[in-house]
Amino acid sequence: MLTDVRQNELDLAEERLFTGLFGSTTLDAKAQWLLKFLGIDINDLIQNFEGVVKPLMDDDDGLVNAELARSLVSTKSPLLSNIIPTYNFRLVDVSDGVVELLKGLLNGRI
Repeated sequence: MLTDVRQNELDLAEERLFTGLFGSTTLDAKAQWLLKFLGIDINDLIQNFEGVVKPLMDDDDGLVNAELARSLVSTKSPLLSNIIPTYNFRLVDVSDGVVELLKGLLNGRI
């Protein structure tokens, strides 16, 4: 059976993001209500994100091609391209960083 390394990396990053933010990969009723109230369809966000990121990932190790990601992002958001690493990276590392950043914002540390 052939394994899709890129999809595995995407799934792991998603799992770490949800677990870090909500304590579980399954959203509780409060989180679901909040997302619905804000008009956020989490499944659409995930599908759109995967559609954009998956082509930037290497088939062998699932790393995101940083040079390609930076060049694509720089046309729309030069500031954002400056925070993308200059080396190929794992999405799970980005997920962990996003969780820490959001927790810091919510706790008033940033």
